[in-house]
Amino acid sequence: MGFFPKMIALDIDGTLLDDRGLLSARSKRALALTIERGVKVVVATGRMFASARHVISEIGTTSPCVFCGGAAVVDPLTAETLFLREIDAELVSEIVAFYHKNGWRVQICEADALWIPFEGDAGHSVYDSAARINRFSFEDDISALEMRAVKLLGYSAEPDGYRSMFFKTRERFRDRLRLGRSRGKFIEITHPMVNKAHGADVVARFLGVEGKDVLAFGDASNDSQLLRWAGRGVAVSNSCAAAKVAADEICPSNNEDGVAKTLEKYLLQRR
Repeated sequence: MGFFPKMIALDIDGTLLDDRGLLSARSKRALALTIERGVKVVVATGRMFASARHVISEIGTTSPCVFCGGAAVVDPLTAETLFLREIDAELVSEIVAFYHKNGWRVQICEADALWIPFEGDAGHSVYDSAARINRFSFEDDISALEMRAVKLLGYSAEPDGYRSMFFKTRERFRDRLRLGRSRGKFIEITHPMVNKAHGADVVARFLGVEGKDVLAFGDASNDSQLLRWAGRGVAVSNSCAAAKVAADEICPSNNEDGVAKTLEKYLLQRR
């Protein structure tokens, strides 16, 4: 093959986990053998640490991992935050006010807590029902809380509200924020310097690994920079167009053990 990675950087939802949110036996075995061979396995996810912790435990990796789309790097063994890049409190308040003015909803993700609008509605339940994190509620005006955020999640109750919400948010905040799409109908809002590639680079430097020696997996637009940054970027076949364009190769889907089959090809069949 001519390529033997020293580090694996992989997204979990839609990439490693199947559509039921489960880690298959084949994937779990392939990752365990990869770790046994001395290759570092690094999760790079849009999830918060608390909501991804059980997946990381199931994988068995002890390497620092990337969370909130690159806004945070956390040691899964000690829960110590090694890197954190937040949106400042004044801008968070401005975003929340803008979303409420337009009739949209927004969740605020701190390093270890999720804040949701005080008036509960069906919009957030789809996203955070599996999240194992502390939840709090807030009123429209949060300026007094002086709350910084690792990311915010915007969503509209209107069936076709995503497109308008995305373009209006981009027009209002421009280069003050980075916008991404999450789970089809959510806008993921982070600091403009945040992305998974930067987060993975922070971990790689910490581990003494160069980007050219990284094998990365992803499926979504927020994985595109990660796939380009890595020495070898692999998109699962169920990926969006942006991820496929960014990747060096396409592997079988998340429901077909695409990650496991690629690890077997690059690592486990070699002596």
